[in-house]
Amino acid sequence: MTIKKAAPYMFLVGPKEKVSAQLLKDSAEKFYDVLIRTPDINRAFGSLPKEFLSFLAERFFATTYARVLRAQSFGRKRKDRVNFLVNMVIPENAEPEKLREVREMARLFSRPDRERFEAVQRNYLPQGVSFTFDELVEFARTGAIPE
Repeated sequence: MTIKKAAPYMFLVGPKEKVSAQLLKDSAEKFYDVLIRTPDINRAFGSLPKEFLSFLAERFFATTYARVLRAQSFGRKRKDRVNFLVNMVIPENAEPEKLREVREMARLFSRPDRERFEAVQRNYLPQGVSFTFDELVEFARTGAIPE
């Protein structure tokens, strides 16, 4: 799965390892029974046995995008990214003014970018997400989930 294509589903539930067909059937019936009766997805996930995991497309998007930000937009990794971009575009013997210009463009490109985030989010989760760009950047920077 990739965040470059639309999510094929909003959530997925499945066992971590092999389970019996009976456990799978019973778990699916209980999950959907709780979901239909309560319309509470958290309660429905909570009704599943410990062998099952839930996968939320929004969580996948947030953690994947945060990993990208951590890898290239903060601290030493950002400096490395800027140097990589500069070296990719301009030869070592470039004039200082051209080098400064390209370095500034690389600095701008390596920052967290709201428009880029929104474009990827619209493509992967067209219905939107429950968090803001600023909350995602804070999560990527600190690892703490904003309240």
